[in-house]
Amino acid sequence: MFPSLLPAHVERGFSPEDSTVTLTFVAGYKWICAHSDGAPQEWIGTMAHYVVGGGFMQPLGVGGCATILMPPENAELFVRHGWTKANIREALFEATRRSVEWIKREGFKVQMQRGRLEAVEAGDEDSFMAISGSGTADDLLIVPCGGPAGAWPYYLYGGMKAVTRRIGART
Repeated sequence: MFPSLLPAHVERGFSPEDSTVTLTFVAGYKWICAHSDGAPQEWIGTMAHYVVGGGFMQPLGVGGCATILMPPENAELFVRHGWTKANIREALFEATRRSVEWIKREGFKVQMQRGRLEAVEAGDEDSFMAISGSGTADDLLIVPCGGPAGAWPYYLYGGMKAVTRRIGART
């Protein structure tokens, strides 16, 4: 349906013909309204605002992952402008990226088991985190799905890397 937005299983190394299942841990979600975003950068800005503003960048610490459930209306916006999932991932990663110094100063948790408002330490300005406490844009899954119900993407955040496995009947 969206040729420039490869299926998740193909991005994860499987062939287009393979049947797969992808599992990830979901700690929570944010339902976001992106109806008025007419350009990819506007959509990225809206998502980043809610991801960072909601404190969803680091609640589960470094090594986390996140998933965007992207409705067809949003997926079509990116396809129309020539974006791929890699472009979306990188743009959202960069838009949510903050230094550990900023994270501590603004009162977010660096890791779930640590307190808020930790003291800033030397080197914190040179260490960065982004979506779900991740150190890489590759920790964001983007899944176009759903029906023509409007531009209501879901941001799912969790604490473990997604795992994809081939499934099917054994012969």
